[in-house]
Amino acid sequence: MKIKLLLIISAFLLILPAAGWAELHYSGSSTIAIVLQESGAVAAFKKKTGIKIDPIDIVGSGKGIDALIAGKANIAGVSRALNANERNEKLSANTIGYDAIGIFVHKSNPLKGLTKQQLKDIFTGKISNWKELGGNNAPIVPIIGDAAQKRGSTDFFREIVLEGIPFGSFEKRKFPRDQAEELAKRKYGISYISVGLLETLDSSTRNNIRPVTVNQVAATESNVRNGSYPLSRPLLLVTKGVAKGAARDFINFMQSNEGQSLIDVHFTPLRKSK
Repeated sequence: MKIKLLLIISAFLLILPAAGWAELHYSGSSTIAIVLQESGAVAAFKKKTGIKIDPIDIVGSGKGIDALIAGKANIAGVSRALNANERNEKLSANTIGYDAIGIFVHKSNPLKGLTKQQLKDIFTGKISNWKELGGNNAPIVPIIGDAAQKRGSTDFFREIVLEGIPFGSFEKRKFPRDQAEELAKRKYGISYISVGLLETLDSSTRNNIRPVTVNQVAATESNVRNGSYPLSRPLLLVTKGVAKGAARDFINFMQSNEGQSLIDVHFTPLRKSK
């Protein structure tokens, strides 16, 4: 009897880890979390498959990857391309859509656009007065994300615009939403913010900031999809190894017509909805 009981307990312990992944544990990008929560992907996926996504840890792309590698999550949201070190971990990246990092200024700023080089000079501190860009004689106030948070937008901006050079000593905010809210209060401010985030902001914030072009290209959906806007980025669902089980089901759902329609609410889908 004791031997039979031990065998039952042993069998239960063997299947327990697998059962633990019958539900999805998401960790990562706050940008992709907009799709999961505000666009309704979590509810739609559960209704279709019965699979829950819980918890949803909005810790930033880099920390989501850390959780995935450590086995604390079975799917990570990453709002940038994987870097070389992450690719060496044999992670599988699945693109579900695209986003653009917009360059925003206060609504009172008459600036029309900037080049990537000018952005690099601003955010590294080389250019510090709007007068140097044809504007008022006033200090430029860059508002940046905290690099220690490993958020996709800040990592992406530093890699693509700053070419790996550290940011200057500027005001830091923990979340991208905080950057937008601070910018709305700063007449001479400038920040980089996900275009998809814009519609989720309250009207008092949204109405007090505006985008400018980069290299004379606006961050429109068509320019993001065709790659002409220079600050376009992929939205990825990442797994450790080839996606299986519930993770594979969710990736398939997000790449389906139904999932793409949810991406289209705030971001750029893989293909244009008919």
